[in-house]
Amino acid sequence: MPSQYNQQQVEVIKDKLAQAKSVAIVDYSGTTANDQVKLRAMIKEAQGEVFVTKNTLINLAVGETSLQDSLTGMNALVLSYQDAVSALKKLFEFKDEEDKLEVKQGIM
Repeated sequence: MPSQYNQQQVEVIKDKLAQAKSVAIVDYSGTTANDQVKLRAMIKEAQGEVFVTKNTLINLAVGETSLQDSLTGMNALVLSYQDAVSALKKLFEFKDEEDKLEVKQGIM
């Protein structure tokens, strides 16, 4: 049985996904702490959020097995709240500048 904390985290993820216009699953394993701070700032500027949690919790929140292939390794969700593309544009801008991220999958 999942812990109370994990159950709460699944609910938080569900809420974030319900509010988001689009979501990208990103492997951030090649980034440094400074890179992550820069990425978070760029995404926040575009009315988005970078959210890191356990892959299992993401899969439980989404409830689809289609994401299982993308949910391996160190992943983060990049959520775009303002519109479907503003945060994603910043994500790809960062990816082009730093070449340290792998965008695995996107959901709209």
